[in-house]
Amino acid sequence: MSLGKVLNEHFRGLWKSFPCPTDTIDDYDNILWLNEDYPSKEEIQAKIAELEAAEPLRLLRIERDNLLTQTDWEVQRNTEMGIDNTDLINYRIALRNIPQEIELGNMNAPTIDESGNLVFNSWPER
Repeated sequence: MSLGKVLNEHFRGLWKSFPCPTDTIDDYDNILWLNEDYPSKEEIQAKIAELEAAEPLRLLRIERDNLLTQTDWEVQRNTEMGIDNTDLINYRIALRNIPQEIELGNMNAPTIDESGNLVFNSWPER
């Protein structure tokens, strides 16, 4: 996670510039703050760690939402034409339940590979 992104998204208005040759927490000492009330290096490191830990689930939700969007038209069409939607509805419910199932420990949590891609092998069968 880049230092610039964390500063822009979570500490906006507290700094005026930061030369960042590495764009990592190592650049903390280069940040020019607007006043004396600014986050410590440890607070920023904690926010970076929090965001990095949440990233796999954030990417999973994006992919899950895309899969739901891809079936929206089918639900609409099937409903209009009186076609049985049971299997499709169950699939969509399973997609919606993935974050809760992960939280409950019923599914393995997603990870991110070295290229930044989502790794998750528990998608429901369509």
